Amino acid sequence: MKSAIYQGRDIARSSFVVDGDITGIALTLTDRPNVLTGSVQMNADVDAVDVIAFPQDPQAWIDFGADPVALRKVNVNNGRFEIRGLPAGDYFVVALDAESLVDWLDPALLLEASRVGTRLRLSDGAPQSIELKLSEIK
Repeated sequence: MKSAIYQGRDIARSSFVVDGDITGIALTLTDRPNVLTGSVQMNADVDAVDVIAFPQDPQAWIDFGADPVALRKVNVNNGRFEIRGLPAGDYFVVALDAESLVDWLDPALLLEASRVGTRLRLSDGAPQSIELKLSEIK
């Protein structure tokens, strides 16, 4: 799903309360989801590495619902990763030791990760690839 417009607002990327029946939602679907692939320069001292991608707008780090559309975490396997289905937009992408990402949806952790993250703009239907170095946050 690319978007879900209700009363002029894209509700696909945020939580909202439904009180009764709703009508008039315009759904836009795509058969070409965005794909972000990449590689990570691994560190021999780290057992497991994850990559997180999250919006550059800190307002998107809160109230994102039970299944966040624009915040993703994936495992790095053999130095490679793939993230499918992120909406178009501006993101931070960061490779971190998996142990440091236990509570990766915490806005305080995302703030720290944004300081070391690589900025990336995803466009609809345009696959992208990125090379990352393993980062560290405190």
